[in-house]
Amino acid sequence: MLRFFLFLLFMNRIDLLFCVFLLFMLIAGCRTSQTAAPLSASASVEYSIIYVIHGDANYRFHDENGTSLQADEEVLNDAKNVGRKATNGEVFIFHQKPERKILWLFPKKDRQFLHYRNGALVNSQSYSPQSEQQSFVKESDLYRKYTAKQSRGKNVLLYYGHQIPDSEEIGYHKSRPNAVFNTTTFANGLESFIDEEQSFDLTVLSTCNNGTPAMIHALRSATKYVLASPQNLHLSHIDSQPLLELNRPNRQEIRSAQLARQLAEKNYDRLSGFLQTVITLSIYDYDSIQGYLPGLNNAYQNYLADNTGNSLLTENTDCASFSFFDASRYKKGIQVWFKPPAFGTKKNNSTYSGWGCRKKDPE
Repeated sequence: MLRFFLFLLFMNRIDLLFCVFLLFMLIAGCRTSQTAAPLSASASVEYSIIYVIHGDANYRFHDENGTSLQADEEVLNDAKNVGRKATNGEVFIFHQKPERKILWLFPKKDRQFLHYRNGALVNSQSYSPQSEQQSFVKESDLYRKYTAKQSRGKNVLLYYGHQIPDSEEIGYHKSRPNAVFNTTTFANGLESFIDEEQSFDLTVLSTCNNGTPAMIHALRSATKYVLASPQNLHLSHIDSQPLLELNRPNRQEIRSAQLARQLAEKNYDRLSGFLQTVITLSIYDYDSIQGYLPGLNNAYQNYLADNTGNSLLTENTDCASFSFFDASRYKKGIQVWFKPPAFGTKKNNSTYSGWGCRKKDPE
């Protein structure tokens, strides 16, 4: 009997090894890791910063020395630095890395969540997205689970990624080609982080071409201020280190408009030192633009609808060049930092309205 049992075991050893391997891979794919650091009883959280870093696409670039870098990894390092120095607040970092699958079937938890409180890393966890129809479902769940319960001061969200499309339905995430991501799902995703009647003090879009009437209108319920670019802007260009001003002794006196302006000024100065292409950064103040924003967006949407036909969307153009744009009204509540390109037909442009619109040219 013993010999017969050993014979069966020998004959099936490959199947057994495969099952053991499969079990190991499933466990490895599902596990998460968490760390906790002790907090002082007197530690308080006076502000909250959320980073959402999209890494599920091609973000490789070369610096001035020709060194190949991954832009989302560079942003991640900067965000960690802010987290370690945020001695009076908490920092949430969501790195949306490409999703992989075990044996092409079982999703691994490849996205990374880091949570710093008062400069200490208190949570570290891997996770997977939960929906192909909604944005930031798992991210907002983790934020709500771990955020400090006591009242906070400033609440800032920064998004780093490629241009968020106005209406295209799929294809933004390289490893999730069927996932929907556009202006509407992005705006709804932002609102999932906050309770009803709340809003972010400042939302920063380190993306190309998202300082548009459509995007700013979509975010009207989610935030008080937006810092964005109406034209091209590489995802790693918004350096968030100026947010550490929230640690200074008189931090309670820092207004959201002041914080946005410091980010814009310091990033404009930095970019102007080495970029020869156009630089455009705009701050949108909802208290000042809410009166005319619906009308501006309706005019823009009507223009797009009337100019479909056999035409192609081009890069953003200054909305002031369109007949529907009323400069006497639509520049109110906008602060603009603009530098024209050093070459090309637009090198002599000296002003910019702060709004970007997609021009349609015939094929």
